[in-house]
Amino acid sequence: MEFPISLKAYGDGPLQLSTDKNFLMFPKLKGMGMLINKKEHIAKLWLDPIFAEFSNINVFPLIYDEKKQRCNILVFNYELAKKRISRIAFEEVGKGRKHPVFRFYDDEDDYVCEVRYGSGTANALQRGLWTNTKNGIKYFDSVTNGWIDYSHIRNAQAPEKFTIKFLESLGFTSTNDRLIIGVLKALNFLDEASIPTQRYFEFLDDSQSKTVLAQGIRDAYADLFRVNNKANEMGEAEVKNKLKTLTQGTKSENVLRLMAMTFAALCKNAEFSKTATTPKQEKPTTVEPAKTTAEESEPKKEKHERKHSFDLAYNIHIELPATRDQAIYDAIFRSLKEHLL
Repeated sequence: MEFPISLKAYGDGPLQLSTDKNFLMFPKLKGMGMLINKKEHIAKLWLDPIFAEFSNINVFPLIYDEKKQRCNILVFNYELAKKRISRIAFEEVGKGRKHPVFRFYDDEDDYVCEVRYGSGTANALQRGLWTNTKNGIKYFDSVTNGWIDYSHIRNAQAPEKFTIKFLESLGFTSTNDRLIIGVLKALNFLDEASIPTQRYFEFLDDSQSKTVLAQGIRDAYADLFRVNNKANEMGEAEVKNKLKTLTQGTKSENVLRLMAMTFAALCKNAEFSKTATTPKQEKPTTVEPAKTTAEESEPKKEKHERKHSFDLAYNIHIELPATRDQAIYDAIFRSLKEHLL
């Protein structure tokens, strides 16, 4: 089966599988008692419409571990979890929790997942169905066949020229990976000849890398920051609407969505509090995703005039279960720092 899917990045640890926005899961469990450990009761729970989301989980996260410099793409195996869960226990407030939880354990008494209280007064992080990529790792399948070590990328010496060959030497051999060079040019990490700029070398300094990236984003998305000098705080939907206005309706909805996703992914790795709030005037460009097939017929003159912007789009198709594709849209941008070093 083949289907389009987008990835989102999360740190190694707590992972939300469902927001349970209508606050139905916790009351349902509470009505069944403080300890649910009979097989027939647990089996009946999976048939309840309230827990239908447990079987419809479509979270496809890129998990990153910055301390160990590695990442992994994990899929929660809910079928295995349903078969192995043998006890659901109510646990009071404590250990940093402001609300009680119902925790699910397997027949070896290992943690599987949990349902957080999440009443009307709770925020999204305090409600819904959660698991943990550390404590519940046995219930995840790795699409990347285990952890990907990127420490060699972080420690790589800056090249005299950032070429495709250099990129491949870091382990990025897919033709899709070559688009990262365009990203670096738009951020002014590379000049038009692909030679590292002063900003590139400043970025290598861990003490200021996030601030340097933020300034690069301000320059690359100068038009967006002129509309709102705190554009980095906007949600993807608002960014998409602003970009639609800035591009004067010349981009399709899908391209605009990808542009907004690109911007958001970059901002997650940047620190804007120490950067100037007014972008440079000499670079009025907006970072764009790659053209769709319908746009490939644009006049060559227009392409030349936009040489300081770049085009990037990923329509990732994952063919399960045999996929080994590591050219991941969010992996590039969520791990932008590591991919450069």
